[in-house]
Amino acid sequence: MAGNKDKFPVDGGTSEINPVTYVVAIIISVILHVVLAFFSESIRIRFLGDSAGLTTEGKLKLRSESAVSVEVRQTDPAQHLLDVTIPEVDPYDVDLNEIMLANPMGTPNALFEPPGSAAVIEPGLGAEIKTPTIADDIETVPPWSPREEIFTVTDQIVFSDEISYEQVKIPDVERQMFAPDVTARYEVGAAIRSLSAVGTPSYVNPAPPKVDYSKFAESLVGGDMRMPSSIEAGSIASGMEATAFLREIPSDVAPAEPIESVLKTNVKIYRPRRGDYEYFQVDIDRKGANVLPPLPRDILLVQDASASLAEARLSFCREAMIKIVDEMSPDDRLNVMAFSVDNTLCFKDGWRRADSATKEEAKNFIRSLRSAGSTDFYSAMLAVLELPRDPDRVMLVIVSSDGKPTAGGIQRDSEIIGRFSNLNDGRVSVFGIGVSRGSNEFLLSMLSFSNRGGPASIPPDRFNIISSIQGVYDSIHSPVLSDISFLFDSTSKAEVAPAMTTHLYLDRPLRLHGRVEKGTEKVVFQARGVAMGKNYDMVFTLDLVNAEISDKSLAERWATARMYDLVSEYARTPDSRLLDKMNSLGHEYGITIPFRKRLF
Repeated sequence: MAGNKDKFPVDGGTSEINPVTYVVAIIISVILHVVLAFFSESIRIRFLGDSAGLTTEGKLKLRSESAVSVEVRQTDPAQHLLDVTIPEVDPYDVDLNEIMLANPMGTPNALFEPPGSAAVIEPGLGAEIKTPTIADDIETVPPWSPREEIFTVTDQIVFSDEISYEQVKIPDVERQMFAPDVTARYEVGAAIRSLSAVGTPSYVNPAPPKVDYSKFAESLVGGDMRMPSSIEAGSIASGMEATAFLREIPSDVAPAEPIESVLKTNVKIYRPRRGDYEYFQVDIDRKGANVLPPLPRDILLVQDASASLAEARLSFCREAMIKIVDEMSPDDRLNVMAFSVDNTLCFKDGWRRADSATKEEAKNFIRSLRSAGSTDFYSAMLAVLELPRDPDRVMLVIVSSDGKPTAGGIQRDSEIIGRFSNLNDGRVSVFGIGVSRGSNEFLLSMLSFSNRGGPASIPPDRFNIISSIQGVYDSIHSPVLSDISFLFDSTSKAEVAPAMTTHLYLDRPLRLHGRVEKGTEKVVFQARGVAMGKNYDMVFTLDLVNAEISDKSLAERWATARMYDLVSEYARTPDSRLLDKMNSLGHEYGITIPFRKRLF
């Protein structure tokens, strides 16, 4: 075996390799290396570390060429994206004519058009939708078709045949004075059973029962009902007694048009953990800008021209009144009155339409005003009531004064407020404006508050007189409902303030604050108002259970409004019992009696 030579298979056979073959292979290898060395003599291989002889730019270029570049991709390269352009679609750009012509009237679009894709509903989503591949599971979706519902009448519980009835003439019902609110009980089915008709009977409104009104005649004395002069429970937010509010005199009764459909209410409530009461706030506003259009106005500018104002303050008042005159609408009527010891009207015959000629004459009258003499405030307010009042218009009075009576038979503040308020009875809306920080705020504020005007505007100095007068005028720019009064149901025993509200204006809601016993679920109230000589009637039900929750400041606002009502009532009819109520209310809610020094 040792003597055997190595054998290698070649082409399926065997052969021996002799030494000559090794020698030939070595010679060929040497020749090839020599040839390669000859041709590569001038070639030099440079490495990153071999930078000898290179410039700085060359080195940087060499580094950048040899650097490794890594590219990060946010998506899978194997995943193909849709190369589509997603148009920006405006969801509000809709052709109503195209929709109305393409779909039947009253039928939703969803019954005729399949829902749009995500790219159409929200632009930008289309780039995220991938193209399905062969490996994806594709579920066959049936074609979209409108939904169809089939209704079948299984039972007929009402006959659809027409039934003829004999024509029955109903005699005219004679109006009864002071008809009772509560009537005797009667059986509803008796009216239905008494009907003689052939066929299937249908529902018939029962006739009201007959009431013996002779029993109510004993309570009438001289045409008035015997009722208490005031009612504690069932508070009235109208400034009138309950008896006068509910009593209907035939000569004074006018049909009222319901307008609940054009007004809306917003209710907030505060439920304290302690105490026996809950507090609510209700805002009454129009449902839209096209309902209850603004009413025409009669505007009277009353300016105190007594010596106590001085020229420094009167000049700002003149500038403010001239600006108001320029802003009046041609539909408004205008007059200007100046007072000191005597009263002077710009237009002796009453109102003038606010056209260009009237405005110019009124501005000349205002420019001629000079401060002189004492102040007979009460006589000036009586002159306001002498101007004619058109029931189709809203009469607004802006009084600019320091509120310090120094002349005339009546100079006591509370007496001026009480006498004027009783004579006016809310027909004329008064807005008081002070001319300095030292103005008589009690007279100006309570005169306004008791006559549909709210607290007076008292500027801190004479430089703010113009903005104060302008602010009051802007707040009464667009009245839509006047002479508003409220009556709350006696069941809820709601105590509501203020007793006399302002008119309803275009740019702000009418706000009321109330207090009810804990556990009261709803409050019903009636509102009455006048617009363009027509009476309007509204009945609202306030859902206190689902009302918006408010904080404890709601209780403080109710107490403050109620306190002003008591102060106003005391100014009209001084009574020690009202003072006791004010003291009790102040201690219970931690508020002070306004103008206390003026009252005691």
